[in-house]
Amino acid sequence: MRLANISTIVQANVFLRDIFIPKFNRQFSVQPRNKIDLHKKLSFKETKELESIFSKQTKRIVHNDFTISFNNQWYQLTKDQSATVQKKDNVIMEERIGDAIHIRLRGKYLNYMLLPERPRKQKQPWVLAANQRVIYIPPVNHPWRRKFILTTRTKRYQTPPQLPNVS
Repeated sequence: MRLANISTIVQANVFLRDIFIPKFNRQFSVQPRNKIDLHKKLSFKETKELESIFSKQTKRIVHNDFTISFNNQWYQLTKDQSATVQKKDNVIMEERIGDAIHIRLRGKYLNYMLLPERPRKQKQPWVLAANQRVIYIPPVNHPWRRKFILTTRTKRYQTPPQLPNVS
């Protein structure tokens, strides 16, 4: 096209339709031996899967809060699903014609809703980090802080036993 001084899309379309494609077909086309169409007809199931087949598919991982990030947007999986979804599952994001998004897990499509922004982490004050220890200081009236009083049973073992006089 550069040799033909074509610089616009309209000129390129005219060049392809009128000059290039007929020349290409004359040079490389072959007449079929048999005129019978031997293509196999698609089944009903295959016809339904055509949109999925022609979609752009990308793998993503389900986050701990059951969200998925894709194309700078966040998708929240809903509670009612056709398949059991677990954290860290690999899902397939399908970008279909017309910018429709579908999420597939093990051959089943998942229900989701588009989030307006990235979900924020919620602080949970009752959850401690693994490296933090809780030091327990008992209150003043705790039984451990009371004085230890020896009972008669413990006194018996504190005095040495007396040996009998053997003479």
